[in-house]
Parts: sequence; structure tokens; C-alpha cells
Amino acid sequence: MAINILLQLEVILQGASWVGALDMAGNVWEWTNSPYDSDSFVLRGGSWYDNQRNVRASDRIWDNRDNRYYNVGFRLVSPIFLSPDSDSE
Repeated sequence: MAINILLQLEVILQGASWVGALDMAGNVWEWTNSPYDSDSFVLRGGSWYDNQRNVRASDRIWDNRDNRYYNVGFRLVSPIFLSPDSDSE
């Protein structure tokens, strides 16, 4: 059964990690910059296509970066820069 509900971010804050990160697992396997061997790199996190046991940030597999799959991607991370006139507290 599919559930099609669009939630505002504030609704799911109880699922934040200890550093405040959200949505760390379950969308796609994510490439890391950690080499497994000379040809392969580590993927983390599981995807929507996997069973429940694999959908966690600590789950890891490996593959060659030349391969492409519909359930593998990457995460973009950027620091937040506040303008001098914005409230920082």
C-alpha cells in the first residue's frame, strides 16, 4: 500500500540524528569517498528498494563507480552561511 502524503519538514524533526541531520537513509544508496579496494568504493544507507534491515545509515555495501543503478545516488552537503544582518540565535 502506497501512502502519498507531503509533510512539512517540521513534522518529522523527531527523526533527526544527534547532529540534527534528517533523512539519512532509505531514499537511495549513497556513494562515499571511502575506497573499498583499487576499483570500488563504499555505498551507505540502503534504498527504497531494499528490505527494512538494510535501510539504515550504518549499512554498507561496495561497488565500482562506473556502474549505474536507479537506487544509488549521492548527497550534497554545504555549510549554512548567515548574512551579517540575519539573526543567528
